Amino acid sequence: MTTTSNTPNDVMAFIDYLRTKGLMNDATARGRKAAVAAMFSVLDETERADVTAVDLDELAIRFLNKRGGEFQPSSVKVYKARVASALADFKKYRADPLNFKVGIAPKPKTEKTSSQPKGKQPVRPVSPQSQQQPIGAFLNPSEFVFPVPIRPNTVVKIVGLPSDLSKQEAARIANVITALATGDDT
Repeated sequence: MTTTSNTPNDVMAFIDYLRTKGLMNDATARGRKAAVAAMFSVLDETERADVTAVDLDELAIRFLNKRGGEFQPSSVKVYKARVASALADFKKYRADPLNFKVGIAPKPKTEKTSSQPKGKQPVRPVSPQSQQQPIGAFLNPSEFVFPVPIRPNTVVKIVGLPSDLSKQEAARIANVITALATGDDT
């Protein structure tokens, strides 16, 4: 039986893994690592053995008490949120690596000033389906998610298809999917 450890170094290595695999951008990874390193620096050896069990509210207070002169309270609040996100992703990955998705919500776009008068801004409806697809943060505007129902209660989502997909490219994708099949339909 293999035991897994949950030390600060394990969380840092996990963040590096996400960055290396392209599941998280460099800036987010650097921010999370800085927060993890700083916040966990006030833990004792017993607490460092399993950082997933640490109470983050208590940790933030301790961090402010021990290192408050180095950080603004607003920075500690941001660090606490980053550590919480890092730990949530770490726990989700450890629980189910095959179905893991990074828990990063895209930042809301800021409205640029337009030439239209106030109150006349165009309303952009948000479809419920687009809010449920966390992978959308990684798509280019020219790519889309295409759901394919293959049997009752089973929908496969093809992610990242370019909007200008050629027949040759579609055939290549179809050949890869066909190669994944594990039996006959007879």
